[in-house]
Amino acid sequence: MQGSTSYASFTAGAQINTAVRIFSTSYYLCELKCNTKGAQCVNNHSSGLVLSGTGNTNTVYTWESGSASTYWDFTGTGRTLAFGSTAQVDFTN
Repeated sequence: MQGSTSYASFTAGAQINTAVRIFSTSYYLCELKCNTKGAQCVNNHSSGLVLSGTGNTNTVYTWESGSASTYWDFTGTGRTLAFGSTAQVDFTN
């Protein structure tokens, strides 16, 4: 849903993976922000992702914190998603 924000918080180890799946038949713009202090995405060395494009995507991103017991806190926002489009994020260790 456009402008809709979702939240995910949990405790896990120093490294987690996010599988991001976007199902869309038109243009989309979504953000995934890691609010955990000191954590970063290994793929781009930042604390957030901006995903845009057309069509479907299924990509895995790895995040690291440097702490064996980390309180992970994420915010996801769909900035532009057409009706019927969905964005899904699955978290794994």
